[in-house]
Amino acid sequence: MKNKNNFLILISTICIIAIGIIIFAYNTNITNTKIPYEINIFLNDDDLIEITYKGPSDVYVIESDHLNVDLNDEGFQKINDHSITFTLKDNLKYYYLKYRNNLYEVGTNEDLCAVDFKINNHNLHYLAIGEEYTYTYQLNVKGYTNKKVEWVNDNPDIISLNDGKVIAKKVGKAKLTAYFLNHYASRELIVSDLIIKAPKEFDDNKEMLPCGKYSEEENNLLDEILANRIEDATYQSRAAVVEAARFLTLNFPYKINYFYEWGRQDLDSIDGEGRYYLKGLYLDESRYDFLKGSNTKPQTWGCLLYSENIKAVDYNGLDCSGFVTWAIYNGGFDCGDIGAGFSKSTKSLTDIGELKRVDDKTIKDVKVGDLVHSDYTGGHIGIIIGKDENNFYISEATPKDDISALVVTKLNHEEIKKVWDEFIFMDTYYLNDGNLTNMW
Repeated sequence: MKNKNNFLILISTICIIAIGIIIFAYNTNITNTKIPYEINIFLNDDDLIEITYKGPSDVYVIESDHLNVDLNDEGFQKINDHSITFTLKDNLKYYYLKYRNNLYEVGTNEDLCAVDFKINNHNLHYLAIGEEYTYTYQLNVKGYTNKKVEWVNDNPDIISLNDGKVIAKKVGKAKLTAYFLNHYASRELIVSDLIIKAPKEFDDNKEMLPCGKYSEEENNLLDEILANRIEDATYQSRAAVVEAARFLTLNFPYKINYFYEWGRQDLDSIDGEGRYYLKGLYLDESRYDFLKGSNTKPQTWGCLLYSENIKAVDYNGLDCSGFVTWAIYNGGFDCGDIGAGFSKSTKSLTDIGELKRVDDKTIKDVKVGDLVHSDYTGGHIGIIIGKDENNFYISEATPKDDISALVVTKLNHEEIKKVWDEFIFMDTYYLNDGNLTNMW
């Protein structure tokens, strides 16, 4: 009898425990990982989180802040016509489906967001060895995600890539791609040894340009690199003119000779080779086709050419106004074939902007891309291509005997007042700054 009672007690205990387990299970989370019917969660065309379900009726869905959901929780909504939507939230949400006494985990709103993603309008495709460039992106997210932009470099031998910052390592091609969720954007890069990394300050020991150094193919590629950098700076802007001037003085690996011009096209039908008007560089004989008129046999930059002004043969290059107008022309503006300044009979560079004396006040207001003018030797012109707290960096083709080349001169605030007489403020000429930087 005792054994029978013990058996009954054991059976009763098991039943109580079983009932308790059933009751507990019914009132707590019952989450099955495998859903018996087809269910999808996605972002629809209206930027709503949509859950679709193919299966029987009487199916309910809940949106919750919590990982754990109970079958008896308030907030379950019935799916009508096999679809239900929720608005995007900027915090993490969990979605569960309830059918009969079963609870199924649908997913979360993580990565289900409206995304506007693109690499900013950076068009730079060419770098010199050792040169650095940083690509930035525009990312607007509506909804919740904990993902970050990932960068992929398809050729680490050519460039290094770290969060959009590129360093060119050796000549070749590479492609970088930025990924965010299912969005991506790519840029192709070419590392070329036809250009050099711009030094912090101009290299006075840079070699003069040799005659016939470049082939037509190389000249074409240099023109393409220049045009690409101007495009990246924003064509027809102050920045574009500055970029052209920086390119010829800092990124081009040779100095260009100062050449005393023959004359000007609009005065005596002579397109003086020393002030050659051309989009790009004048390095190959194929560029002769652009000449409007010539008083002698054409020669490219770096080759010997007779100059009527000095009655001697000299290496062809640019004079001061020839260089400044070349930079302006390549930046997207055609100021015409004009001289340095103060011509009584014709337009000159001092006429295209607002002329102001160089003094303590104008020094504070002048911008990179503005011009500088002085009266020595009948007028001299340059362009400001950089400025920092204490100094200006001026590109100029100077005829000084100890230089006689296209160079960049560094002058502090006191020195510039002694060397240059006027600033030419160019805001009304350029109209917009583009992607202007004070230094390179």
